[in-house]
Formats: sequence, structure tokens, C-alpha cells
Amino acid sequence: MMSGVTDIVPAPKGRWAPLSPTLAPQTRAWVTELRRLFDGTGLSINQFVRLHPITDKGTVSRYLNGKRVPRQRWLLDQLLAYLATEDKAVTPQVREHLMELHRRALETAHPHEYRLHLVEDELQVTITRWKAAERYARDLEQQLSERSRQVEDLHAEQQRVRAAWNNDRSDTQAECRRFAAQIARLQEEIATLADHLSAARERAAVAEARCHDLEACLQRLEAEASEQAGERVGYRIIGEAPAEEDHAGIREVLNALTTRYAFGDVESLVLLGAFVSDGRTTSVTSLCGFGQRLLALDAGHFGIPGDVGEVPPDLLDRARASRMPQEPQEHPRGALASLRPAYSLLLEVIDVHWRRRDMSAMVTAVHVASEYLAMLAWEPVLGHAGDPARIGPAVNGEGSRFGVPVEP
Repeated sequence: MMSGVTDIVPAPKGRWAPLSPTLAPQTRAWVTELRRLFDGTGLSINQFVRLHPITDKGTVSRYLNGKRVPRQRWLLDQLLAYLATEDKAVTPQVREHLMELHRRALETAHPHEYRLHLVEDELQVTITRWKAAERYARDLEQQLSERSRQVEDLHAEQQRVRAAWNNDRSDTQAECRRFAAQIARLQEEIATLADHLSAARERAAVAEARCHDLEACLQRLEAEASEQAGERVGYRIIGEAPAEEDHAGIREVLNALTTRYAFGDVESLVLLGAFVSDGRTTSVTSLCGFGQRLLALDAGHFGIPGDVGEVPPDLLDRARASRMPQEPQEHPRGALASLRPAYSLLLEVIDVHWRRRDMSAMVTAVHVASEYLAMLAWEPVLGHAGDPARIGPAVNGEGSRFGVPVEP
């Protein structure tokens, strides 16, 4: 899929400034492919802006430098449409690859808009399934009506044959048996079709209800986005601190976000000065960032205190106990010594994602837990969680092939 973009046109040398080394990998991958796609159009930024006056040169430049990630797919759609008019249309696989890169970059830069995209995509799929279920139900209704009409015709024919039974009883008996068999077969088909129709109607009803739920969820997310945008334009822009009578309301908002484990939202609001004004901004944001990384199961750097900021030692110790060592001889051994702290954390993370109805993240955490479950079961026998530095005595008995390369 990557070659589908580079085949459009080779990237000109020196046209773009080097990307910032601090860019997230997801954003870097998206901007690299976006630049290649833009090169394929043969347009300069000024020419593109003239063709699409709805945007401006500064915005497009920031998108192409990775300083901002588009919240919608408008820029990608316009570039792909222009390439199609120039007989350079990309394949569906390349289009899907570019859309996936945009979603990953958006998840990193704008998590809320990423969730909006996911809900909108699921809503579109659910509507398609709903309409398909309704079409299938209508087709079953037509088949059911046709079978019923055939039964009525056969009953009428059966009555006609019975009326002539006295003239040729032996022949009419065979005909009646044939008609009876056909009627029984059709009645079985009618019962089967009726069951299918009932199931189709149930699926249609479930799909319709899911559509309503997703629409309501989308409205709530859009409302939250509007509220967050309003808060960002609040105290920090006008340069005023919240009034004393607003403190109770602010505490309620903070408590609600914390109860939902929305550490990223709390961190963003604190950085904007919405809640903390007594010099504790660094402590609060460090703790929020720490909590967000725990939910994301990103504990790779918890062994270095400078990486996490001002976090209580007991929480940091618990994170280190759940962390896989990054070096062969690193001490302490963290999760290789025992998986119990890691599984305690995993169960908490799964519970949080379940309460927040974040199914994708919950399934990811469950998958991680299942991967290491066998080592957790062996831990009481081995005395550790399969630590390569300590597993030798348990597997190097007489006749053992452990550690012996397999000959081709």
C-alpha cells in the first residue's frame, strides 16, 4: 500500500522542510504520506489554496509540516479527487491506508475527534446493516406471500380433484397424495420463512435502536466538544481568574472528569489554567499524565523517575513492579519477578474501560492479559514469571533440548 502513493510521482528534493524530531510516530507517518500525495498533484500550496478558497495557506502549511493534524478528512478527499481528475487515481487499498494513517495521527493529536470519527464510522456501518436487514425482510415477505398463494392454488386444485374422485378413484388418490406432499413441503417452507422473517425484523429493530443510540452518543460527544471549546476560550483568553462563586461548579466538573478516569481531559484543562491557580499545575499534570499512561498500558519508561514528573512514590513503585525490564541485566526485575502486580493493574484497567464503555481499549487489555496468563499459572512452580535469567535450572534437566538451536 505504501508503494501505491510513491508511484504517483517521486517526491521533489528540498521542497519540504525536515519534520520535527519530536513528532509522534503516528503523526510523522501521516505527514510523510500526505506530502507524497500533495507532490503527486503537482500543485504548490498557493495554487491549492486558490482552487479551494475555503482554506488558507497557513493552515495547509501547518498540516504539511506536522504542526497540526486535520480534524476532518476534507484535505485528503480533495487531494485524492484532484489526482483522479489527472488520471492518477489511487487504489482502494491505498485510500484505506491513508485514511488509517489519518485516524492514528488524529488519535494521538486529537483523541476526542478520533472518538467522533469512530462513532460516525460505526453509525454509517450500522445504517447500512439496518437497510440491508429491511430489504431482506421485504424479500422474505414477498416469498411468504408467494408460498401462501401457491398453497391456496393447490388447495383449490385438490378440491377439484376430490370432486372427480368417483370417476377414477385410483388415479385421483395418487394425485391427492402428490398434492398433500407438495402442500406439506410448502408449509414447512412457510414456517422456515416465517422464522427467518421474524429474525430479520428483530435484526432490523436492533440495528435501528443501535442507530438511535449512536446518534445520541454522537450528539453527546459533539456537545462535549463544544463545551471543551468554550472552556478553552474562557478564563485564559480574557485573562481573568474564576470568581469565588464559580469554585463549586469547577470542583464538580473536576470530580466528574476524575470519576470517569478522564486524566487526559483533566490535564488539558489544568494546563489551560481552568482549575489550579496555586502553583500545583506541574504536580497535577504529572499525576494526570501518569494515570493516562497507566490506562494505555505504557509503562516502558517508569523505571526513570524523571520521565514521570512529580508522582507519589507508592504509585511509581507499583508501576515499576508491573513493568517489563528494558535491559537483560536490569534490576529490579519488575514483571519478570512476579506477574501479580501487572495483572492487578490489568484488571483495574479492564474495569475502567468497561465502565467507560471503551470496548476497543478493553479488548486490547484483555488480549494482553491472555497472552501472559500461562506464565502467571507457572509462577508458583518456577518461583518467577519466566525470567530468562533464572529459568535455566527449571528446564536444563537430563535430555533437555532447551537453548539448543534447531538444525535445518
